Amino acid sequence: MGQFCTSPGLVFGLRDANLSAFIEKTAQAAALTPPGTMLYQAVCDRFHEGVEKTRSISGVRVAAQSSVAGIAGQASAIVLTADANTFLQNEALRDELFGPATLIVSCSSTAEMERIAGSLPGQLTASVHGTEEDLANHQTLITILQRKAGRLIFNGFPTGVEVCAAMHHGGPYPATTDPHFTSVGTNAIKRFARPVCFQNFPSTRCRPSCKTGTSGVFGGWSMGK
Repeated sequence: MGQFCTSPGLVFGLRDANLSAFIEKTAQAAALTPPGTMLYQAVCDRFHEGVEKTRSISGVRVAAQSSVAGIAGQASAIVLTADANTFLQNEALRDELFGPATLIVSCSSTAEMERIAGSLPGQLTASVHGTEEDLANHQTLITILQRKAGRLIFNGFPTGVEVCAAMHHGGPYPATTDPHFTSVGTNAIKRFARPVCFQNFPSTRCRPSCKTGTSGVFGGWSMGK
């Protein structure tokens, strides 16, 4: 039901026949998707409020919505579209719709896409779909996304997070409060650790301890005589 903090809520592409086909296919899939139950009623209510707010913005249109009506606590998939100018002129379109909604933004040029990328707030993830040649031809865009997201994915989707050393689940504010740390993976413990340097201390006088030493405690380590 789109209730992932890494679900693709915003999609950007260059306006051409390929993007038109993508919108059509996505709309068809959304129309056939039955409503689903949200985590709880308040989340569902906020989703519906956000969708109505987005739909009311001039320049935004509904490409498709689930054709089956849901019951209380359920939400229907919806695909919205807008052009780059509409997106840039309306700050509200950057707000997350936490649920089964996607806004597809068509750009007239690479420069316009780069301008949009630069205007985005911090993100947990950014996915790039294309070829290796596309990557080579859009290095400026990739550089911008490096500053905007904590994880970049090529031809994939970022919904899974694995507890391993390679995983990073963070990004510039407001994606996370501190972009230097991950909330999952083996390095997540570093959020709760503070490095302390004991310069020129004898190794026998700097030991891990849960007790207070005679000279006090520093970051969970005691100094003893």
